[in-house]
Amino acid sequence: MTEADFREAFQRHKDVVHRFAYRMTGSASTADDVVQDCFVTWWRKPEKYDSARGALRPFLLGIARNLVLKRRQRDRVYEELDDAWVC
Repeated sequence: MTEADFREAFQRHKDVVHRFAYRMTGSASTADDVVQDCFVTWWRKPEKYDSARGALRPFLLGIARNLVLKRRQRDRVYEELDDAWVC
């Protein structure tokens, strides 16, 4: 993948990925981060995308979905248990 190919793909798909991430998170700033992380992930490992298996857009949306789910897991708030629950 050339830099020109990457730039073209970014321009073509960034808005769709952003809307998708925004719908999943409800946060524009988080969606911005997801878009950036999504394209950086693809840039670092372009061999993961195989055009014979499908179009680029669903591939990028899959990356974005995984990033959002990982972020949710990481940011989950844990409640402390009362001492009564400790054995």
